[in-house]
Amino acid sequence: MFDFTDSANPVEIAFFDRGPLDTARLIIGGFWSTYWYNGHIYGAEIARGLGIFRLTPSEHLSQNEIAAASQVRMETFNAQQQQRVTWPATTQVARAYVDQLVRSQAMTSERAGSARATFDRVDQLQTGRETNVAAILSEAERLTTQIERDAAAARGQDQVRLRALADTLSRRVARLRQ
Repeated sequence: MFDFTDSANPVEIAFFDRGPLDTARLIIGGFWSTYWYNGHIYGAEIARGLGIFRLTPSEHLSQNEIAAASQVRMETFNAQQQQRVTWPATTQVARAYVDQLVRSQAMTSERAGSARATFDRVDQLQTGRETNVAAILSEAERLTTQIERDAAAARGQDQVRLRALADTLSRRVARLRQ
């Protein structure tokens, strides 16, 4: 499995192979197709059938990114359609963007910690345990404005991720204000 975020420099982020069907004879085998679908990777192997896999965190992929990817749900899957993925406006998706920005060094650990603390407070609004709703939503809006300013100064994938993070937060706050 490869991360093609920078298509000039793809990075292998995961690997799986059951090994040969027979160590003495050459027999065709291996996976001939693999697809992400609703939180799992499904691989059709030529000789041994279907394999179902789940990602685990590594230096290339955080638990937040895995959890965010699992939030994308499709009722049906057809590899020929290549459906567009739309990320939901959740703090889990926002956390995944922050992890990516920290990994690319576009966001400091200190700034990421502050953003995550804001996400924690926004998440508490859903549980009904938080009483200062207006202040928390205003804090999230200020964070969104900061991230939009950072995006204006950034370039490449960092700019794309910062804009996506700001959009995710903005949509999340708008939904909570309803």
